[in-house]
Amino acid sequence: MIIKEVFYRTIYQQEIRRAMRNDGSDEPIFETDEERIYFLLILPARFVDVAVKPDTITIPSDNRRIPSDCSYQEKKILEYLLENSSIVSKTVEGLLTIKESRTRELLKKMVEKELIKKVGKARSTHYVLGDKI
Repeated sequence: MIIKEVFYRTIYQQEIRRAMRNDGSDEPIFETDEERIYFLLILPARFVDVAVKPDTITIPSDNRRIPSDCSYQEKKILEYLLENSSIVSKTVEGLLTIKESRTRELLKKMVEKELIKKVGKARSTHYVLGDKI
């Protein structure tokens, strides 16, 4: 029973909360009975046009320096860069919970749009804010 509870609390709750936070969704609600035999997970609904890819969803940014036509993922990267001087691809993967191939594609697109600049080569590659920001 203890192992089940530790597993439930550490793995499921953290991963679900992180995924929903990264998605811009409201906080999930976890409820259990007194004996902790079962749990109820309530995921607040977020309606999105299913024909739209997640990387093309536009959510207004609190920061006026970030262009309004940026996707949710692009805004997350730009917000990170505004707080930090640079970012590497592994940080983007963790920040957005996406795979390496999607990370490369997204960063390449942002470089082409001049939102960010690529600095260095191979293992020393990092990205900084571009001229448009």
